[in-house]
Amino acid sequence: MHFIETTKKSLAFLFLCPIFFGISTIAQEKDMILKSWKKTSACKISFLIPKSVKNLDAKEIDSCVAEFENKTIRISIDYGWYGSNFTKIDTMLEFNEETIEIDGKKAQLVSYIDGSIFAKQHPKEKYVMGIYVNLSEGQTQEIMKTSLKMKVAAKSKKEMQTAKQIFHSIKFQ
Repeated sequence: MHFIETTKKSLAFLFLCPIFFGISTIAQEKDMILKSWKKTSACKISFLIPKSVKNLDAKEIDSCVAEFENKTIRISIDYGWYGSNFTKIDTMLEFNEETIEIDGKKAQLVSYIDGSIFAKQHPKEKYVMGIYVNLSEGQTQEIMKTSLKMKVAAKSKKEMQTAKQIFHSIKFQ
């Protein structure tokens, strides 16, 4: 009887080890990726980006904008009064939308394939993931809502995981 119980425990341990170590390895890989990234800030937020991503020093008059880019992704930020949430249009193929939390704030997360003429001429920006955060939530004033709209465009679908990691690293200042 003792032998059977010991065998069951051993089998359970052997079964659970690969699962535990697999999850642990995935978490370690994610941590290693993020540790190799750099922290940057723009438009009243800070966030992590891959070291190869460079600031393009974009400027705007009536809101804060920023753009960053490397060989595979382009990040654009609009922080101010004129941003609006993402609304599906005909050229947004495979449009997906969900609500997530970013630094304690509710955010709209969208992903889609850009089927527009622009994306056909700029294939580096075919796959898109974006967030919209209404930073005036709870205020009674309807006009001039402060918001953050951030978009990551890439040439391949695999870069959308990078976009998610960038979004989840956002901290509001």
